[in-house]
Amino acid sequence: ALISALLASGCLCCGTGFDLDDISDRITQAYDGDASKKTSGYESIECEPPYMLIDGECCPYGVCERHGEESLTTTTKKALTTTILAPKTTIAETTTTSVSEPTTTTLKKSHVYDCIRDLWSETEADGVFYFYSSRCGDKFTADASHVSIRTGVRIRPLNIGGYIDDRTLQTMECFYGTYYEGNPAFGQCPMLACPKTGQYKPMTGRVSAQAISQMSGFAKGC
Repeated sequence: ALISALLASGCLCCGTGFDLDDISDRITQAYDGDASKKTSGYESIECEPPYMLIDGECCPYGVCERHGEESLTTTTKKALTTTILAPKTTIAETTTTSVSEPTTTTLKKSHVYDCIRDLWSETEADGVFYFYSSRCGDKFTADASHVSIRTGVRIRPLNIGGYIDDRTLQTMECFYGTYYEGNPAFGQCPMLACPKTGQYKPMTGRVSAQAISQMSGFAKGC
């Protein structure tokens, strides 16, 4: 049937250079045993670039005008840009709270404290001395005991009048320095003295209420 069609179309006559036997052999080769050749039969045709073989015809850039449309689909490879996003690292804001260490104020005890502690005891050194005598008034000794109970600070009455024993004299020297004739501090009374601070203060009150007030204030400050 193919041969008849070719004869009818006039392709096999007049100087084509082909004979029927040659055409028959080529057709037999094209359809012999290879399923892929059954669809084309043009494996022996080669096209020079930019021509491409389309259905047995070399078409420029794969486009054959007789088909009315492009026979080759050109795929443009687009560069695939892969953006790798680094994982977001969330850094939690750290709020630093400054915690102040509790301030402990340590009162540096004077040399008087050690002096009194060595003469008496640590309990006496932590208290207050009340120097008095019969000459300057000894009526506040009971008030001193009352203030001791109320404030929790021991107030020791110490008589410095008349005959003064060695420990009493040394107690005053802890506050006033070395005794010598004419030192006015040794004759003052009534006097309140604090071993912790080394301070001493004359009492000016003349009645019990004033004495209690002065003793209480001095004891709390000591």
